[in-house]
Amino acid sequence: MKNPKLIVKPFAKNGQKNVIPENYETSMESNQATWDQGFGQITMLPVAAGGLPPKGQDFNGIFNQVSESIVYLSQGGRFKFSAEYAEAIGGYQKGAILQSDDEKKEYLSLIDNNKVNFNVAPDISASWKVVTTDDMLTQIAGKQPKGEYATKTELANGLSGKQPTGDYATETDLGTKLTKSENGADIPNKQKFIENLGLEDSAHLLSDGNQIFKSGISSEQSLGVKKGAVFIETSIAGNTHPVTKLKRSTGSEIEVLWPSESGKILIHKDIEKITPKIGEFNQSPFRASELSAGWYSCNGDLYDLTSPQGQALNSLSANYKIDWGIKVSNGKINMPTPRQTDGKTAILRPVNGTARLPGSVEGDAMRRLQGDFYARGVMQADGKRSSVGAAWGKNASLFSNASRSTDEQAIMLNTIADYKYEVVDRVMFDTQNTVPSSDEFRMLNMGVTLTMYLGV
Repeated sequence: MKNPKLIVKPFAKNGQKNVIPENYETSMESNQATWDQGFGQITMLPVAAGGLPPKGQDFNGIFNQVSESIVYLSQGGRFKFSAEYAEAIGGYQKGAILQSDDEKKEYLSLIDNNKVNFNVAPDISASWKVVTTDDMLTQIAGKQPKGEYATKTELANGLSGKQPTGDYATETDLGTKLTKSENGADIPNKQKFIENLGLEDSAHLLSDGNQIFKSGISSEQSLGVKKGAVFIETSIAGNTHPVTKLKRSTGSEIEVLWPSESGKILIHKDIEKITPKIGEFNQSPFRASELSAGWYSCNGDLYDLTSPQGQALNSLSANYKIDWGIKVSNGKINMPTPRQTDGKTAILRPVNGTARLPGSVEGDAMRRLQGDFYARGVMQADGKRSSVGAAWGKNASLFSNASRSTDEQAIMLNTIADYKYEVVDRVMFDTQNTVPSSDEFRMLNMGVTLTMYLGV
């Protein structure tokens, strides 16, 4: 089949054109073209009926973008992985084929909603498969060395002279005697056979592929334990790492993993291993630069979506990311942070199921304390008034919210004639005169590093 007429350059390459928005918004002109709705209804009406013509720049922009991809493919181009595009479309579909950044390989998507970047991801076996390479023919040629090989007849003639004639076991005999489950079945004294090999207290193979080394403890005093057999069992099949178990016949055991990804040996009593869940918080006494592997400071740092940290953050549920302000922008994703926009740092408290939910913020506050003290002067012996005297308040309450005129009236109506003075002094109070104060209400505290587990 012949090629169609190939387009040399994108439409309106040098002409006036608009960049077409993805989605229409009410702030746009009513005759604006967008990818989600095309041209609006108003462009379908006659001008006399209030319609507006579509813009020529929009037509140029649309055809330019469409023909740009066509020209790219016509020139033999291959699409490469784009993290932003994958995020926008919800991931590449199963069967999609993309080219590597170095243009040496092509990858086939094995799953739908595929957002794994095969250029940087450490393991892509479950998401992508290499289908072509630039040196495929060279690799194939290297599998079979060149040279002359014997024909079937030559092989038969050559081998016939090497094998002497005689009686040999039939295929049935071989199949019976070499059955794996029957190996050693005809040994009359198996224990003696093991002793003859010098393996009386050594290895015994199990049916599941594990290996047990057994030795006896003969002295209670030397080791501080009871007499009895101790088993050392090493298992590899079915485990990510080799596992060694120290076991007693009583059933108690200690498990040792050799080693973990971090190169450390993990020891668990009674086969119990606890791994934090991605997204779990912890308060660490260490500085951010000294945290254990897999833990990161909740300081709002940004990570590329394709990085191990970015993939771990993006794997969290939508609710989790909304609750803790984790957002994707320009190919990056942020760590959560308790620091607010005004610079204050929130203290974590348990949820109450109503106003306080995971990630919600309650502003700082303190219980309201207020009151007006009104003191009426007392006549001294020399006939002068003193502001040191009886303190009065509305409704006989020391802490009251009352206006000056009301308090004056309360004082003037007092039935004690000697206290009827018209002068009233107002006394104000401020807590910072007696206790430490700041721009936020806080308790005595010590700093720790708030961390999140990402497991990478």
